[in-house]
Amino acid sequence: MTTSHILKQPFFIGLYWGIAGGILLVLSFFFTYKLLLQILPYPIILIGALLTVKYTCTTKIFRSLFIAGLITFMIMSLILYIYILRYNNPNSGISFTGHLWRFGVVLAIGSASSLLLSFLARPVGSVHGPQSTVHR
Repeated sequence: MTTSHILKQPFFIGLYWGIAGGILLVLSFFFTYKLLLQILPYPIILIGALLTVKYTCTTKIFRSLFIAGLITFMIMSLILYIYILRYNNPNSGISFTGHLWRFGVVLAIGSASSLLLSFLARPVGSVHGPQSTVHR
């Protein structure tokens, strides 16, 4: 696989944007205590990831949008979660099952937001199939 082909895969697009977004989230938590500024990277990075998929992938666009959005959201959240556990609250005492249900909630929120953004970012004719041409 060539580099240009890898960069057109929704998984790798989501991975790239997720790592960039996770770093941005950590920096926003490091530099500000205002909640709105801390969560602002989520929509910005998700929209960037979905626009990247929209303009690079040509097949199965809705599924590609959803996969890239979900992976981006999960990677961003995982990086932020590890940062908070490691540096802000190292003695949390959360059990393995406590981490699991939190991961499940993040997965549900990521799925819902990715589904909504994928629906909004899809090409107009993608839900009902290809547009029919009018014969004159």
